[in-house]
Amino acid sequence: MRKVAVVESIIVMLALTACAPAASEPLPTLIPTAPLIVPVTGAGDASAIEPATPVPVTPSALIPSPDPKRPTDTPEPTNTPLIAPPPTATPYIPLAPLIYHPAGEFIMGSPPGTDANALDSEKPSHPVSVGAFWMEMYEVSNARFALCVGKGACAEPADVKSRTRSDYYINPNYADFPVINVTWDQARRFCEWAGGRLPTEAEWEYAARFNDGRRFPWGNDEDLGRGNFQRGEGSDTERIDSYLGTATALGVVNMAGNVWEWVADWYGETYYKDSPLQNPTGPEAGDERVLRGGAFATDIQFVRAANRFSRDPAKGYTNVGFRCVADTPPANAQRLPTLTPIP
Repeated sequence: MRKVAVVESIIVMLALTACAPAASEPLPTLIPTAPLIVPVTGAGDASAIEPATPVPVTPSALIPSPDPKRPTDTPEPTNTPLIAPPPTATPYIPLAPLIYHPAGEFIMGSPPGTDANALDSEKPSHPVSVGAFWMEMYEVSNARFALCVGKGACAEPADVKSRTRSDYYINPNYADFPVINVTWDQARRFCEWAGGRLPTEAEWEYAARFNDGRRFPWGNDEDLGRGNFQRGEGSDTERIDSYLGTATALGVVNMAGNVWEWVADWYGETYYKDSPLQNPTGPEAGDERVLRGGAFATDIQFVRAANRFSRDPAKGYTNVGFRCVADTPPANAQRLPTLTPIP
């Protein structure tokens, strides 16, 4: 039966390739879908390329929360060999639509008395200045990661499975779901191949809370309907364009929940005590890399914008993905108009 399935897959690949437009080279993705570009209130034409301009934002109040619990969503490494998805002529672009984040200063970490859920690793809070950058609106999807694999620039994920789906990476139904089971180095290599890089921990937190000290990417209210988190046993990833109405101040989606996201820094439990105040990049070495944002089964207090987590960078996990940033977007990247920050 396995040999028959392999032969059928080869026939499908040849048929799809033969039907591809002669003017463009077929790209190795999962299924043709419309570009994931959804206008956000105040964004205007989301497909237009316009110059970005810094905009002010009004700080909002902080709200205390219940006592913290231990995370319920510990990543689990997997190592089953991957069967790569068949190529199609879908014109996916390596980088998702990019959102401009102006240079600015914010308070990184949790100030005393502002958050009952704050952990020791989030202290002391300190002012941090970051330079301007562009961040992907969405997490990297299975389909976009397959582009890099198809070009031979990225290694395949360690496993095709997700928590509840046996064929997650190779099933066309999950083409626009976040790629998982990738190591930190695989994430880094993809971003570099696509024309960007992994965000620093400071850039990630700045994007998630901007400069008004919000506890969550959407604001301060503890609302379980704001993202794919605290879903408990049997939960799994959702599409990368889910929860558009609860994006960050500048329009980035799913920075709370869905999958934890690799960032560039080594993890240091007490790093904030010695962190530079301008463009910090984390400790020079370490045993684990930083993860941010929480995942589908993570309790709400651990999807706070200031929360820090870490894991072995040499392993892939069923609830860890990533997104990229760019200092200067490549020519083929799609730049979204700068939004007016959402209060």
